[in-house]
Amino acid sequence: MVSLLEKAIGFKEAQEISARAFQAMSDSEEVPISEAAGRVSATTVRSHISIPPFNKSKVDGYAVVAADTAMTSGNSKVLLNLTGTQEAGFSGDNKVTHGTCVKVPTGGKVPAGSDAIVMRENTVIDGNVITVLKPVRGMENVWKEGSDVADGDIIVEHGRRIDFRVIGGLGATGNGTIRVLRKMKISILSTGNEIMEPGTPYREGMNYDANSSILLSILRRYPVFDVKYHGIIEDRMDSMAGAIRDASSTSDVVISTGGTSMGDRDYVQAALLQEGFRILFHGVRVRPGMPVLLAMSGDKTFIGLPGFTVSAILTFLSLFMEPMLKACGYTTEGVTSTVETASSISMEDGMTGLVPVKLLNGRAVPIAGDSGSVSRILKSDGYLIVEEGTKLAENSKVIFRAYPGLRR
Repeated sequence: MVSLLEKAIGFKEAQEISARAFQAMSDSEEVPISEAAGRVSATTVRSHISIPPFNKSKVDGYAVVAADTAMTSGNSKVLLNLTGTQEAGFSGDNKVTHGTCVKVPTGGKVPAGSDAIVMRENTVIDGNVITVLKPVRGMENVWKEGSDVADGDIIVEHGRRIDFRVIGGLGATGNGTIRVLRKMKISILSTGNEIMEPGTPYREGMNYDANSSILLSILRRYPVFDVKYHGIIEDRMDSMAGAIRDASSTSDVVISTGGTSMGDRDYVQAALLQEGFRILFHGVRVRPGMPVLLAMSGDKTFIGLPGFTVSAILTFLSLFMEPMLKACGYTTEGVTSTVETASSISMEDGMTGLVPVKLLNGRAVPIAGDSGSVSRILKSDGYLIVEEGTKLAENSKVIFRAYPGLRR
């Protein structure tokens, strides 16, 4: 039997294969704009109104003909007859002519015939006679129709990730819904007779499953993913094959943890082959995480992660996270920065290293431990990818990759 190490491919080759292994989301659905944050627009939306939709007053005051106020200076004052009030939210039939004015609130429509607003504090009111204390220029204190958004302006382009800015633009132009790319459907399976669900009474010889909870929490940060957990699958060929069949029938991507090594009860590869999947790779020259597996059947993708926590999480983040997001219309999501190493790091054994690190004063401090160590993930802020054949001295410049949700 060929060992995993003998058939393992290089890390960069695995990244290249992974980049092509996820079907781009092309179907779309209509959602309310209140539920669209984080989704990706499947259409270009143009405004069908102008903003503002009419000449709008910027202040509380009086709509006037600007030329009527030109003679206001020093002891010379202009008197105007108040002919009505323009209420906010109503179009009204008020009209301003020479020698008259109309009371207007902030945000109110500027009446026909008016081309400026005199601020209330620059007037004296005596019944229906308004004394103007300060002249105004044409369009002063007026927000011109269409000056913010013109009818036909693009609000959101096809393929743009929707955020609060886009939602504001959609709402302001009267769009209550938007067509977005559908979510990628993802199923998560845990495997192993030795693992048990968190929250259940501990049984001797067992281990609580942390991997599925971590993966669920990472993936559910992204509104473009629809993630379902299928529970713990027994280490039996029929159980594994059935779980793969059921999960892949309703999902675009299936992710399992455990069962990818060469042990007597590691059935993932055999079950995949039985269910008609093609193995793209099984074994990558990376530490930790060499038993990682990737397979496809038609437009379905299967990711087989190792069972040890550090191996599972770091191989998932470094090999699969970005291609999955790109298939959903996202651009590069990971937060990276250049930092210095706090100690030497060597990968001279033909393996690429995935090194959990903590950032302290801008320096990457490696968190030592085994590939099954949960505390290495708990204590670290992100990780480094150290290429095979690399020997980094202390204070070397490296690319730090923050864990999803951690901004460093």
